[in-house]
Amino acid sequence: NKEKESARWIYCPLCGSKTRTKVCENTVMFNFPLFCPKCKTETRVDVMQLKIAESKDITVETQSPLPVKNREAGSVSLFY
Repeated sequence: NKEKESARWIYCPLCGSKTRTKVCENTVMFNFPLFCPKCKTETRVDVMQLKIAESKDITVETQSPLPVKNREAGSVSLFY
């Protein structure tokens, strides 16, 4: 199935682990709250045509005492 082949996992922009979110070539998301089960952080991301960029909003810490680093918005490769 061509649609199944074009779907890719999104990886965490902070720790690089695979998240539980998959996107397809035609997926468009703005200010999406991407949660990482490994580092327990939520990062707002924008996705369009399999390209992901952190939203201009700051990274939000969820129910974890782990420190969260703020990073500037920029295009990063989070698909493998």
